[in-house]
Amino acid sequence: MCKGFLNYFRITAKSSLLTISLLLILDLGLRLYWANLYQQPGSVRLVNSEIESLQTMINEIKKAEGYKIVFLGDSQTYGSAVKESSNTIPAYLERDLAKLFPDKQIKIFNLAFKGYGISENYFILNSLINDGVDVNLIIYNISTSWFNRNEILEHQNVVELSDYHLEAAKLADLKIKYDKSFAEKLNAQVNLQVGKVWSLYQNRSAITGILLGKSFREKLTDWELKLINPEEALKRQKEAKDLYQPWFSKDWDSKIGKTNYTFGTVNTSNSNPQIIFYKMILNLLSDHEMNAIFYNSPQNTKMIDKYYGIDKEAWRKSLANLKAITTNKYITYLDYTNSVPDIYFSDTVHLNSRGNELLAKQLEKDIIKNRKW
Repeated sequence: MCKGFLNYFRITAKSSLLTISLLLILDLGLRLYWANLYQQPGSVRLVNSEIESLQTMINEIKKAEGYKIVFLGDSQTYGSAVKESSNTIPAYLERDLAKLFPDKQIKIFNLAFKGYGISENYFILNSLINDGVDVNLIIYNISTSWFNRNEILEHQNVVELSDYHLEAAKLADLKIKYDKSFAEKLNAQVNLQVGKVWSLYQNRSAITGILLGKSFREKLTDWELKLINPEEALKRQKEAKDLYQPWFSKDWDSKIGKTNYTFGTVNTSNSNPQIIFYKMILNLLSDHEMNAIFYNSPQNTKMIDKYYGIDKEAWRKSLANLKAITTNKYITYLDYTNSVPDIYFSDTVHLNSRGNELLAKQLEKDIIKNRKW
């Protein structure tokens, strides 16, 4: 019986040809799907923080023609408070600019992701530059909370994006190791080359995300949590759903309660590792003469004042310091703290669809005003 069953799985010339043909058809279908998806890349988000997802997006930026704008940033630009990627800031801006300047063939790419702080964005920008990716404009949303982050780097995999760093000495001082062994480099090259010819392999993370809604690792964590701690799993599911709701409809009194934190102070000390990374980003842009807009992320000051309190003088000084550090010939610094009404927030920083649309309109005006063409 077992022998008869195994006969169904015998490797023959016919079965091998059929398998290869099926894989080629699937691969071609995926390539066509991806090509259509990136007709309007502003409406495409990173599937997850895996290295394959980043490399896929970077490859698409490299292949694209026309005027290319790349967004760097965190969950606000990623669009954590909207379900559809077509309702993010990059997506709205791409549609608006395409209508105004149809001859420029504007393509916008969203390389922001949840939890990407200053150090993560340095490694991504460094990779773009070292890969020789032609970018016309960088737009970076600065969430000032990252300057107060204790952890220097949380998403360690971004280090793998490039082997070369102009300011390698500073990375060594910060105890950041990016040199890989020969075996690691060989494995990375094999993965890269296989991915170039086999779309199914390169986009395996994206396919998993489409089928499961998350990466397999995240889904596995969810399943484990349901088994080990079902109450915590339900709590997280509710929090995920609540994220899409307006902030004033939520019970923040029970979630936040009394806090000792006062909003306004930003650590701009030269010894702060986050400031060191921030200046490395600025140096990369200036050294390569890349035009950029840095904007201070919109804040729900009404909610912040109610639950935390705002030291307005400390905030004014902090933003003045950031502007002085940031602004140069190639980089324009903009303060968007109060650019979006509080009703369009889901919490203190995340914007809903209408909030993203309003911010995109403001960016459109400032891009034209500051002649970032």
